[in-house]
Amino acid sequence: MSSPQPYPQPVPPPAPAGPAPARKPKRWPWLLGMAATLILGLIIGNSGSSTPTAASGSPTTVTVTAAPPAAPVQNAAPAQPAAPAGPKTSFGDGTYKVGEDIAPGTYKSTGPRAGSPIPNCYWQRAKNDSGSVDSILANDNTQGPARFTVKTGEYVRVQGCDFTKS
Repeated sequence: MSSPQPYPQPVPPPAPAGPAPARKPKRWPWLLGMAATLILGLIIGNSGSSTPTAASGSPTTVTVTAAPPAAPVQNAAPAQPAAPAGPKTSFGDGTYKVGEDIAPGTYKSTGPRAGSPIPNCYWQRAKNDSGSVDSILANDNTQGPARFTVKTGEYVRVQGCDFTKS
């Protein structure tokens, strides 16, 4: 039997004789980018400077006259800011917060809106706008006139009719 042969060890590459030569930076990408930017700038700059010409190709003369100066306004009252809009006192389909969107008080409706896809008038008073059954304080689904009273902080949901504060 023969004795095991060791694997040959790799030989490291020879070390360079001197310092590595410095690489020159490539300048052509910069030059190409500057040239493209210059050409693009010239194209954009000249795109709006064409002279209007007639159909025959000859230049067209355009005469511009100045408007007479406006008469100065004297004793003009300062503009009054618009009064802030308060809560509504009439409304239709939607959900409203009493005191912000609509005013507190008693509201009435003549019944379902003509041409409404729903034949009934639904209204709901709620503690919050969560939409949960637990939040409902009162509601009704009528085919005729309806009336309810709401307080600040409550929510009102209406569908199929219009209400006006009475």
